[in-house]
Amino acid sequence: MSPTPTPPVTVRAVAKACGISQTTVSLALRNSPKTSVATRERVQAKASEMGYAVDANVSKLMGYLRRRRKERSLCNLGWIYHGEKQAWKKPWNRDILESAKERAAELGYALEEIWVSAPDFNLAKLTHLLRARGIEGILLPTPDPKVAPIHKYLSWEELQVVVLMAPASLPEFNHVDFHHTDNMKMAITEALRLGYRRPGLFIGRWSDNNSNWSYSGQIMAEHGHYLDYVHVPPFWTEGWHGELWNEREFIKWYKREKPDVLLVVGNEWKSRVEASGVKVPHDVGMLHLQWGPDVKEWAGIDPQRKHIGHSAVDLLTAGLVRGEKGIPLFAKEMQIRGVWKMGNTLQKR
Repeated sequence: MSPTPTPPVTVRAVAKACGISQTTVSLALRNSPKTSVATRERVQAKASEMGYAVDANVSKLMGYLRRRRKERSLCNLGWIYHGEKQAWKKPWNRDILESAKERAAELGYALEEIWVSAPDFNLAKLTHLLRARGIEGILLPTPDPKVAPIHKYLSWEELQVVVLMAPASLPEFNHVDFHHTDNMKMAITEALRLGYRRPGLFIGRWSDNNSNWSYSGQIMAEHGHYLDYVHVPPFWTEGWHGELWNEREFIKWYKREKPDVLLVVGNEWKSRVEASGVKVPHDVGMLHLQWGPDVKEWAGIDPQRKHIGHSAVDLLTAGLVRGEKGIPLFAKEMQIRGVWKMGNTLQKR
């Protein structure tokens, strides 16, 4: 005869054992700032002792109910512009923002855009603004180091945060980014398949730094894996944002290293290279490591920006459902692999 299964421990049972209300227990189990730290620790310790576990079916039901309410959803997710707002309206970034809005709506959330670098915006009131609008989760794309540090103005313990791109700027939070290392490896592999043998990385230091130096690191690491692959030292354009163009230094590097294909980030480099008298793809091939609609005729790696936006919202809302707030003990990192795109900036050799 099989033993009688033990019924699951309920919130009501935990509340009775702690001598407090079910509402307080529910809030404490979700790490809500509406309860004191002492109460949260006491409730969570008692729940663990009693063997309490979250019912996955209840979480699934709540997700369903939230989707059903999307027509009357609250502004409970925020997209924080920290720096130049228009940068996220440009073709190469717009898909990330639009796909994030799309995914949020599918899950029953509204995603509100907040530009904290606007001339008339008072950063000191940001936390109050988020509270007033019921925003508990924020997407924080690439904080601009030149702008006042946002971490000084937010009560992180009240928020679930996901950083988009440039994880090195806020490494303690969960983040979603391109899979720079895998994308670089794919770019080298495809260039070699077409017959190129001297791939040269041609990149701004700011872009390389945002990849956590994955681009330059990977091209150096890949050297030696292929018998007919010649190592070409990277050429870093002047300036952390690549805005300064030293044509003379480029020509010296180009003549000395003789790259047969340039791996770039930035839609301006093809015209600048050709203005130096080097024709693409006749003299040198070129592929874009962050291919997008603004360079759709080029060859390169499509970093799947729509999946970046979708995945960021999935990661953010999953944390909200679990009641996670504040700086996580272990940050989660999600990297999205790109897809190869052939274009007119490369040719078989």
